[in-house]
Amino acid sequence: MSDPEKHHYLPVFYLKQWARLDGRVVRYHRPKREVVAHPIAPKNTGYEPALYSLEGYKPEERNVIEKRFMGPEVDDPAAAALRHLLERRANSVQ
Repeated sequence: MSDPEKHHYLPVFYLKQWARLDGRVVRYHRPKREVVAHPIAPKNTGYEPALYSLEGYKPEERNVIEKRFMGPEVDDPAAAALRHLLERRANSVQ
């Protein structure tokens, strides 16, 4: 498995709940003076390259925080919790 280059501060599972039918979310940014909005895949926004990388470590150890902590210990349980909350809300509305 290759090292993840995009370290999301907004997890993809979280962004997907606002996706349009084509699976994309609208990203707003301001490259100059004007605000620009355009659709983009959730995996292509809400990240910073090497955000959680450890400088000075061997290449195979630099992304240990993203690979061994952020994914399995933070994002995976959070995704399951969000799914549960959304399902409960959907069931209570019916």
